[in-house]
Amino acid sequence: MTKSIKISERDFASQVEDLLRRFQWRFMHIKPAMTGKGAWVSRMNKEGTGWLDYLALRPPRIIVVELKDAYSKMTPEQEEWWDMWEGCQRVVMNQPLTMKDNMAALDMTTTGKMSLIIIPELYLWRPKDIEPDGGKILEVLR
Repeated sequence: MTKSIKISERDFASQVEDLLRRFQWRFMHIKPAMTGKGAWVSRMNKEGTGWLDYLALRPPRIIVVELKDAYSKMTPEQEEWWDMWEGCQRVVMNQPLTMKDNMAALDMTTTGKMSLIIIPELYLWRPKDIEPDGGKILEVLR
């Protein structure tokens, strides 16, 4: 059993972002800013409070990720967002479409390329999930 390395959430986020870029995910992360009084804030409307750390896309996949250190729990607002995302999850048939004259046609002869996927995928990642050499996070982002 390997000991978990102590790492700040900021450094952990940087490692996750490096992996997202390496595997060509397009992602959004709202970063907090420090006010003149030394407080950390993220500028957003009240309804956005608790927004999870990352929304990432690489068609056909959509992932939503919350990062936490080894012991932290999600805030009640983050849990509300998590529950909302869970409520949006669907199993989707991933099948290439052919477009002709602005109409989509499903090619049933390409069944080898068909798969079922869950959209969006939800992940709560901690530093142990990136060890060793990318760990579980690498498996998800490949």
